[in-house]
Amino acid sequence: MRSITFSFFRWLLLFLSFFHRSQSQPIEKDSLITRAGYSNALQFYHEYLTPETRLYRGGQYADYVYLLNEGHPFFLENHLQKGSLFYDSVFYGDIDLQYDLVKGLVVIKDPWKIYKIFLINQQLYWFKIGSHLFVNLLDTLNKSSPGGGFYEQLYQGRITLYKKETKEIKEDPSDGQMKRLIIYSVSYYVKKGATYYSVSNQGLLAHAFKDRSGEMKKFIRKNRLSMRKDRENTLIKVSAWYDKGAENTVR
Repeated sequence: MRSITFSFFRWLLLFLSFFHRSQSQPIEKDSLITRAGYSNALQFYHEYLTPETRLYRGGQYADYVYLLNEGHPFFLENHLQKGSLFYDSVFYGDIDLQYDLVKGLVVIKDPWKIYKIFLINQQLYWFKIGSHLFVNLLDTLNKSSPGGGFYEQLYQGRITLYKKETKEIKEDPSDGQMKRLIIYSVSYYVKKGATYYSVSNQGLLAHAFKDRSGEMKKFIRKNRLSMRKDRENTLIKVSAWYDKGAENTVR
């Protein structure tokens, strides 16, 4: 009986993994039955495996916020937030998590909510915190890649716009005593085809979209956009504008 159960769950896990990867394709009407089957299988999987050993496999996470004089290392808030993730080929929804921007780790509570666990990055394909979607860039052999790690996906079409947020701890002795402070930085990247472009300022953005740079400048002026005053919103709108033009060209 035990071997039958193991074989069944191995098949179920392969089904869940294959179905989830296939969701990047257009959804046909006939696939609704398959989607319902996926939802039922996923629910059965989670209900049967409690606590879920595939999720709680990371190491124990040691909090270090108390060592800082100012700031915290996490994305948005200094506490667990509602989210979801795709980990070790299985989707987990409605889960409390944190994203440590200093260490680049996603943190959850252990099954008994006694301590925190950091997830294994190589097994974490994507995660969401609220409406913010982070994907794990794995194509590090690509010479234009900005590097591995988690990037927030701000726009996806024929091109993709990514945002990389980082925090680091700096020691400041200026007041006569050593203080540990959090320093925040952010950068943006567009992926066109297989090539990544840094687009953190208007000059770099013009280089990425050099085939339509004149039109892009007109679009920015017409819509009163500003990389200096509202960089992220400008990047999202320009990316969507460029993507729509690329789509019309293909057609």
